[in-house]
Amino acid sequence: MAPAVPQRNTLIFVVSILLLIGAAVDLISVVSLLGLLGVAGGAVAGVVVFSVIFAVVATAYLAVVGVLGLQNAAKPEKADLLFKLGIGLCAVSLISLIFDIASGGGVFYGIVGFLLPVLFVYGAMTLRKQAPAV
Repeated sequence: MAPAVPQRNTLIFVVSILLLIGAAVDLISVVSLLGLLGVAGGAVAGVVVFSVIFAVVATAYLAVVGVLGLQNAAKPEKADLLFKLGIGLCAVSLISLIFDIASGGGVFYGIVGFLLPVLFVYGAMTLRKQAPAV
């Protein structure tokens, strides 16, 4: 009889795909923000530069977490790593949500953007339970 193969955590897998789609959409936003750099002046330029830097780092982190989630959705031994990455993603998403609310921007996207990391963390917790007892 063949050894049991760990079952892929569907929640982590699906959320990881959505995170990668979100990273692609965010990349378009980053390009738009870069266009604002040429038009912004004075104090506004500083805010735009900060926004661009934050957006680039957040988008890269989103993509990395999405890829690692896809690769490790069936590896219970990687659940702790995924959990920690998900907590970091929650922090980044919360900061982004605060920026969205402060700027009067798309609060709905910010809330959805925060909900996905929470689901990712929950998926990592359920994946952790699949780990064989030592």
